[in-house]
Amino acid sequence: SPFESISGNYPSHNIDYTPMLWGRNSSEEEVRQFLDNSPNTKYLLGFNEPTHLHQANMTPQEAASLWPILEGIADDYNLKLVSPAVGNSSLYRAWDYLDAFFEACTDCRVDYIAVHKYGKDTENFKTFIRESYQYGKPVWVTEYAGAGGYNGSGWPNTADDHIEFLANTTRWLESEVNVYRYSWFVGRSGIGINNWPYNSLLGEDGATTALGELYFSI
Repeated sequence: SPFESISGNYPSHNIDYTPMLWGRNSSEEEVRQFLDNSPNTKYLLGFNEPTHLHQANMTPQEAASLWPILEGIADDYNLKLVSPAVGNSSLYRAWDYLDAFFEACTDCRVDYIAVHKYGKDTENFKTFIRESYQYGKPVWVTEYAGAGGYNGSGWPNTADDHIEFLANTTRWLESEVNVYRYSWFVGRSGIGINNWPYNSLLGEDGATTALGELYFSI
């Protein structure tokens, strides 16, 4: 759910807030309460990185067993359903996870596939996103950036490196007909744009950074 300080503001800016059932302990009641007060909501996001130990951390079978809760919410509020957001981790490869999820959830309704991808290799990024098309559904890239994983070795070394990565990947995403939505990570970090890994779209004062100006222009 949105922070209280912005919950009344984002609709006036024509921003579409999409709620998420984050993991096994997320409150169905809170999601329904939000939807009761947000009649223009169109989508519901599934579990956040169940592939990762320090995120939702759910087996594919557990995610499948809980999926009817999301379907019930989506049916009651006429929402489209977005799959669990997967990425590669030390526990699972993304596609192994989704394969097992769909095998355990043969009758489940999933309207979109959600993926996360980090790392500064642009071609590897494109390959990963293209692989997500195998499920025959439009794709949401709900998190991506050059920063991430590999103990820092896979991260951009300078602000210019991250600007170049953002430019190449975002323009490519715009050209991909199978990509329905995408979202850079992060909007504003706690470490500032002038500090590594230089991935903030907004500065501490809320003004757009050079990275943000480029992202919004694309």
